[in-house]
Amino acid sequence: MSYMIFVEYEYTIPLLALLYHRVPCETVGLEGREVTGLVGLRVFIKKTVAEVDSKGYSGLVLPG
Repeated sequence: MSYMIFVEYEYTIPLLALLYHRVPCETVGLEGREVTGLVGLRVFIKKTVAEVDSKGYSGLVLPG
């Protein structure tokens, strides 16, 4: 399965804002692997969607 290419700021700005406010974050994807942004930022997927229980989360950020 392939991912649409993302631009780094779509991922990093929301992530940095959440981390600044000490909100715990996880990167979840369709497959457990690494994805690469338009200019080369590598993002490592921690869990797949199948491994996640939505009741354990209070928010969702979808880059793109």
